[in-house]
Amino acid sequence: MTSVLGRGCACAARVLAWLTRLIGWLVLALWAVGAIASDRWAWSQPLSWIPTPAALVVSGGLLSMAWLLGKTNRRKRRRRALALMALCTWGLCAVSFAYECRVWRYASPASRPEQFLRVLFWNSASSSLEYPPKLITQHAPDLTVFVDLRWGMGREMLAKCVGENGTSLWVGGFSLASRYPITGWGHTLLGFKGVRAGMDPAEDGPAAYDSGEAMFVELDATEAIGRSIVVWILDIPSDPRLHRVAMFRQVLERTSAWSRGREAPGFPAPDLIIGDLNTPRGAASLQVLAPGATSAFSQVGRGWAGSWPRRWPAWHIDHALVGDALRAASYTIVDPGRGTHRMQIVDLTAMDR
Repeated sequence: MTSVLGRGCACAARVLAWLTRLIGWLVLALWAVGAIASDRWAWSQPLSWIPTPAALVVSGGLLSMAWLLGKTNRRKRRRRALALMALCTWGLCAVSFAYECRVWRYASPASRPEQFLRVLFWNSASSSLEYPPKLITQHAPDLTVFVDLRWGMGREMLAKCVGENGTSLWVGGFSLASRYPITGWGHTLLGFKGVRAGMDPAEDGPAAYDSGEAMFVELDATEAIGRSIVVWILDIPSDPRLHRVAMFRQVLERTSAWSRGREAPGFPAPDLIIGDLNTPRGAASLQVLAPGATSAFSQVGRGWAGSWPRRWPAWHIDHALVGDALRAASYTIVDPGRGTHRMQIVDLTAMDR
């Protein structure tokens, strides 16, 4: 009876070891495909959203468990190979986490220039009107952009934050406050039919759809960085079923077709693209939107830079993409204490300074 029970436990352990090994390999394979293929194709887009540290921790944990459960296995070579694979996975996890956090920058942080332009962006998700002015006072941005701020007395409140010489705009879902003159701007809807999270078109009708929107501002930042700049502000639908490469191509088509009494149609070329792009950092689709532009985090960021969801930020989907004429002097992700997104703050200076 005892021997039969022992053989049954050993058999169960082997089956469980086989299952954990299989799932561990599967998680590792899916992550690798997503990392290599990125979101270039619609089928690979969901895989590209798998967070690297999470995938490697899960895979390493499962392979380690399979090795422990397989200690009774007589095939020593297989056990050694499994142990080696588990160790390599943990090592890859440590290296990838160090890279994601740019840990080497803690040893030699970037020096901040005396003069810079500070831009703050936050998808506030309908935060109360009393809170955004507190953020402006606390972080002292030169250009502030809020998305989905509730209507009411908000424009007047933002105008008070930048004083008489500043400029405030309330266009579509964007609320802007600038300490420097805004000499031109434009706005367009992007024409998507992204379904909003938690809504059903059959029950909620057209309100369930998110069109997305884009805006540009021409900012006279001569006092801060010696030149004027063009800032594109984007709010992209979060619907994961929409292929990001096709979406960003449509963004370029819509912004190129925009016209409002300009000599040449289209948004002017951006020096900075900032917004809620609902796309992970490093995705191939971001190069479709802004070929040649560099993520501000890639230039100077450090630490875990997830921006969504706010409480447990696993993904960096709010971005600041910097053009050739500018460089980022500082980039931080800040928890505003409310809402669903974290806030990004980037300090910019001209490349020739």
